[in-house]
Amino acid sequence: MPGAFHHVGKEAFESEIENPAFEGRPSIAVARIIEEGDTVVAQGTVLTRKRGGGEMRLAFCDVFELRHGKIRKLTSYLMPDFA
Repeated sequence: MPGAFHHVGKEAFESEIENPAFEGRPSIAVARIIEEGDTVVAQGTVLTRKRGGGEMRLAFCDVFELRHGKIRKLTSYLMPDFA
């Protein structure tokens, strides 16, 4: 969650995909991808189940800045999805 933690590196990023506070892997649906030069923007939704019951629905917009084909920086905007 943006503002809750800061990770550097692939392993640290992947450790949050299967977070112990949640059950299993999240369901991620990408609705749109926009590319311009070395910047890619992905927009979509996430559905995940909380450990102990309930679910969390989120809308996201991720901005990837690339250099030499690798992610140099990721800025992520995340909010509850009430749809």
